[in-house]
Amino acid sequence: MIRLDEFRKPFEYEEETGVIWPVRIFCILLISVEMFFCVICLFQLTEILAGIPKVRIAAVVLTVLFMVYILVTITFLYKKAQKHAVKMAKCYLITRLFYFIPSILIIFSHTINDKNAIGSGYGKFQSVRDIIIMLLITPLIYILSFSILWYFYFIKSKRIKEEYEKV
Repeated sequence: MIRLDEFRKPFEYEEETGVIWPVRIFCILLISVEMFFCVICLFQLTEILAGIPKVRIAAVVLTVLFMVYILVTITFLYKKAQKHAVKMAKCYLITRLFYFIPSILIIFSHTINDKNAIGSGYGKFQSVRDIIIMLLITPLIYILSFSILWYFYFIKSKRIKEEYEKV
């Protein structure tokens, strides 16, 4: 006969060696969304900065380094490198602001000043309002909300403290 006190709550079935689900989701987002966002920024920045070779090379190098930083952060979280993993994740969330916000501003300022950006046809915007919403407001909301929400999660979560900040 099964006693009711023998049943465990769903979160108690977590494997002892596994990574907690919110951290898994965070890592999946880093690989799928953040890497994709980096590639988009890379292609747009290299096109915009084509006339300034040194700045273009610097943008490519920074983007590649940032992508490596994403992979290192994921590795630290999966290897549970104790306190370093959470510090890496928090540093990543701050660093991404310094990478993505200037990138978005450069792409936006280039597009808003391009007389050929507005019109009808493939790859054109219908109005200045569309440019502002699609290239400035939406990406900034995503960038800021992602960093703020995950940063607060890494600071406030009891499970993070239990899993990663054991002494």
